[in-house]
Amino acid sequence: MGSSEDRRLRFFFLTLFIFLVATTLTSLVNYLLFHTIAELFSIVIGCLIFMIAWTARDRIENSYLLFIGIGYLFIAGIDLLHTLAFRGMNIFAGYDANLPTQLWIAARSLEAATLLIAAVLIPRRVNPKIQFGIYLALATALIWSIFSPGVFPDCFIEGSGLTPFKIYMEYLLSILFAATVLLLYQKKAYFEPRILHLMIAALGTTIIAELAFTFYIDVYGLSNLIGHLFKIVSFALIYLALVDTGIRRPLEILYRDLAESERKFRGLFNVMNEGFAFHEIVRDDEGNAVDYRILEVNPAFEESLSIPAADAIGKTSRDLYGLEEPPFLKRYATVADNGQPITFEEYLPHLNRYFKISVFSEKKDRFATIFTDITRSVEDQKALHLANKKLNLLTSLTRHDIVNNITAAEGYLYLIDTEDMPPDTIRYINGLREQIRAIQRKNEFSRDYQDMGIDAPTWQSLEQILEQYRADHKENVVIGIENELAGYEIYADPMLPRVFENLIGNALIHGKTLTYIRWYAEESADLLRIICEDDGAGVPDGKKETIFRPAFGRSHGFGLYLVSEILSITGITIRETGTYGEGARFEINVPTEKFRRIS
Repeated sequence: MGSSEDRRLRFFFLTLFIFLVATTLTSLVNYLLFHTIAELFSIVIGCLIFMIAWTARDRIENSYLLFIGIGYLFIAGIDLLHTLAFRGMNIFAGYDANLPTQLWIAARSLEAATLLIAAVLIPRRVNPKIQFGIYLALATALIWSIFSPGVFPDCFIEGSGLTPFKIYMEYLLSILFAATVLLLYQKKAYFEPRILHLMIAALGTTIIAELAFTFYIDVYGLSNLIGHLFKIVSFALIYLALVDTGIRRPLEILYRDLAESERKFRGLFNVMNEGFAFHEIVRDDEGNAVDYRILEVNPAFEESLSIPAADAIGKTSRDLYGLEEPPFLKRYATVADNGQPITFEEYLPHLNRYFKISVFSEKKDRFATIFTDITRSVEDQKALHLANKKLNLLTSLTRHDIVNNITAAEGYLYLIDTEDMPPDTIRYINGLREQIRAIQRKNEFSRDYQDMGIDAPTWQSLEQILEQYRADHKENVVIGIENELAGYEIYADPMLPRVFENLIGNALIHGKTLTYIRWYAEESADLLRIICEDDGAGVPDGKKETIFRPAFGRSHGFGLYLVSEILSITGITIRETGTYGEGARFEINVPTEKFRRIS
């Protein structure tokens, strides 16, 4: 506890002590005045507890404090009637000292029940409105029973003093308050230590007050005075526990944290590189969105658009940008209506620049935009695309020339008469033919590799890709190809069909005993596994990883390397998990964000 908190508590208890002394002194002059001051003190405290608890009900985490806050409003209400009915006030004609004593028992009974039930309900939370309605009905019923003759038991008889009912009720109430102390202690984990100690102290003084009220014969007697003094202390401690410690300090912390959060986010708002603008939709008399008004902008907005904040805030987009049609009004109005955020990239002709814009809304007809100037990025992409286009044109022409050279070389080799040549020479010529064919295969591979990654990935149906392959090869593929891939699309390079073509082609070439190829999918929590398995020869254990490496110098090997490269563009992986001698099994693992179900 800080020194400032210590000083505040010392001041609180010093003020309470002075108030008790002053109130006691008034009893020497006029006991009715003392009683009125003492009761008004508890009434004001009860109302304050309610008003603060009710106002802060959405921010109070401790349901116990809110439950008591509501209950004390009605306790204060009955205490007010008790004060007005006290002997000497002469407000309720025809009633004697029994009426205020009955009202006292009713108020204390409601107080004991409130404190006990609140402790029992910890940590459950009761709907405040329902509790308010129940207490209203209960307080009304108690007041009616007291003012209706013969319904509520007598508590005081002039000339003889307290009735047995009143005395027994005071003892019962003391027991209930003591039970509440035990319950609070058992559930101390739900309270700050200071709140717990103050509530126990308040309940202890309440028990003393109740016991004091079992002795008096005259309502102006000493035990009555002592009971009211302890009641003042009890209510003061409850106020300190519930309002000052249980509500004020948490709210101070809450507001301080909010202020700190606002400072941090305001700092972020001011230094962020992205432009930010907050808007409201402008509608015509028929409710149609016709424009939007800028409400707030950050420094990055000013720098990016070269528009000072003072010139932007409060203006509509037509006035600010000087355009006939507000930019992206339809998109902005849609977000402001349904609250669904969107992100898009657009070219703004009046600024001759490209922007990436994110739009979101937390309140109808209000929306915010965060935008980034991506002109340089778009221009770089265009330049890169142009360079790739030129490079592809050059490599295409080069490949075409290589094909012509290969065709010519094969023609010359065909014209060579090997009939009378020595065996070694014939072997050399055949080796030359094989090398020419290898060059041709590498030339074809470079064509496929060149096309990979040129176009943006797209969502593609697995079932349709496999069906298209079967349709294109139905005359030269005699084995069965099972297609069990319905219902899925994956996000992959447009060359995805070559993955299917190469895996099937690899099985046809190396399967030996192959009779079928089966394609199916298995979905788990974090990925989609696409499986291609067959009943061919399979892959030896020592080659399960090397088959995906570029096999330069061999007569084959580019197909699976190309498959792996195509899939890796969007983070998809492939591995071989089959059993050698039983068949090959290729597993294509697709991350959860790269596949989706389709109907």
